[in-house]
Amino acid sequence: MQAFTLAAELALASPLQTPPTPLPTMPLATLAPPPSPARRPALALPRPPGQRLRGRVALVTGATRGGGAAIARAFGAEGAAVVVHYATDRAAAQRVVADIAAQGGRAFAVPADLARPEDVRRLLIETRAAFGRPDLVVNHAAIRRSVPIEQISEAEIRQLFEVNVFGALRVVQEALKHFGPEGGCIMNIAAPEPAPGGVPASAHAATQGALAQLTRGLAHELAGRGIRVNAIVPAPDLPLPAEADGELTWEPHAASDAVARQALQFALAGAALDELPPLPAPRTRRRPAARHSSP
Repeated sequence: MQAFTLAAELALASPLQTPPTPLPTMPLATLAPPPSPARRPALALPRPPGQRLRGRVALVTGATRGGGAAIARAFGAEGAAVVVHYATDRAAAQRVVADIAAQGGRAFAVPADLARPEDVRRLLIETRAAFGRPDLVVNHAAIRRSVPIEQISEAEIRQLFEVNVFGALRVVQEALKHFGPEGGCIMNIAAPEPAPGGVPASAHAATQGALAQLTRGLAHELAGRGIRVNAIVPAPDLPLPAEADGELTWEPHAASDAVARQALQFALAGAALDELPPLPAPRTRRRPAARHSSP
């Protein structure tokens, strides 16, 4: 123990005979430069409120009043160019156009009977002629007949399905011809289920159930093409839509604003996704070929 202690003290007291070997250095010129920012996918900066849909083209059917008008105004307030569709009430459509223009937006009113395929085809053609390729399509137009189920005629039932279901389907079919490889967004606005003991609207409820199932099918079918499909169904405790000039309306304004806010959130989420850099293609591994040994 004493020998070990003495040896240790001598080692500490004796100076080093040779200087320590310096660590190898590398000239700065030979260091690899940091990756250029241009080589990295640049994330788009968030747009300020009022410009979050700038450059987008939106078509809103049944946009003369209620939820449709509120959606059109909300899109226009965020910079989208809006096509205001109407069936009969041109004055109401022009008021919505004027409201959007007063906010600094762009809007254009187009009449069309959604029960007529040629009208729907013209609606999409005029949309593209006015503002370019559509990005957002909102199916809000619908009609409603408050008739007890034992009294409603077959012609009235056919009319309900012709506009509420087939009309929306025609708009989707024509919109797909104009979306292009960039994809797009489709929103279907469905009415809530009638409350027990409320206004008789069973036939109308059947059309809304069909619209909801159509939305689910389209969402699966079109997902691979970059097309997002959503349905907005207001809470069942909100007031039922009121009939006016054959177009669906929402009362009071609180219900319309709720639908518009939800539609705007869907549109903004889609716009944010579109501005993200594309994901890299998955790398596929090639399996080695099987080797067969000869007998």
